[in-house]
Amino acid sequence: MHCPNCNIEIKEHEPKCPECGQFITEENRLDQKTNFAYSSLGYFTLTAGQYAALSLFGKIIFFGTLSISMVMFPKVLELNSENKGSLTLLFKSILIALFLGLSASLLYFLIPKFIITMLFGEEFLVISNILWIFGIVMTIFSICYLISFYNMALRRTKFLYFIIFFNLLEIFLITLFHNSLAQVVTILIIIMV
Repeated sequence: MHCPNCNIEIKEHEPKCPECGQFITEENRLDQKTNFAYSSLGYFTLTAGQYAALSLFGKIIFFGTLSISMVMFPKVLELNSENKGSLTLLFKSILIALFLGLSASLLYFLIPKFIITMLFGEEFLVISNILWIFGIVMTIFSICYLISFYNMALRRTKFLYFIIFFNLLEIFLITLFHNSLAQVVTILIIIMV
């Protein structure tokens, strides 16, 4: 919780700021609970609309690489039915997905303000500092998705236990550490790697 007047961190249930004396209303508390505070790159908040915009940029990478999985799946099934190796196809698919995802992330890093302003407007520029990080997260997610499709095509299902375990671990960690969007994104990166 931060003071709406002087922006210093205060305890959750403080009636007023110990620094400036500003009274903390329930409205202030609700505002901060519905926003993400991001402090490692400078303090700002992400409203629901700004978070949705960030999410949309991630979806661009995910759905842009999804077609690779969709094309790879039947090819792996065909190669497997003919008792031919399909590992080379997996590596090629991963390289293509990496290229697409990292290229988009590089664009998100180099010209974030232009991209955000063009698609959403200047009020969304607050997400420009973390756009490329989220792009990398979604690239990793896309690679995990691609590897899952590969294993399903080979009728391997034991990997699903790992996915369930890591999903539960992700839920647990985000439940514990969700004070900022930076913490959530860091957890996503750690879990996916």
